[in-house]
Amino acid sequence: MDHYYVLYRDPSSQTQQAFEEGGGFYFNFLLNTRFNLGTMVSYWNAREFIAPRGGPLYQSVSNKVGDPLGVEEDREILLIRFLYDLKIADGVYLTARFEPFYDFRNATFEHSIGFYINYRTNFLLYHPKP
Repeated sequence: MDHYYVLYRDPSSQTQQAFEEGGGFYFNFLLNTRFNLGTMVSYWNAREFIAPRGGPLYQSVSNKVGDPLGVEEDREILLIRFLYDLKIADGVYLTARFEPFYDFRNATFEHSIGFYINYRTNFLLYHPKP
């Protein structure tokens, strides 16, 4: 399980965005199996949140130029991710994802499909003496 609270604040002296500040809660619950299959359930609930370098799904503003309807003060989304990891080499995996999600505020059900290459390794920055 992972849980996050994120904040946004426009640091400029004159507001440059649709909102001056905002925040959101993000909860993840992941279940993995020994067959490299996993299911993750995520819940996002935010108000007036902007992440200029984050995923557009989570933001309260659209990143499309000239979209006058692209502002939603509140975002509430439930995501279910189905994951499969294929080991390519030591520490290197190809991950396939199918991600259906429900947008509570707009009453819409959508999905995405993605493929990712991940490098995973465990290492210590400090080795304590025995």
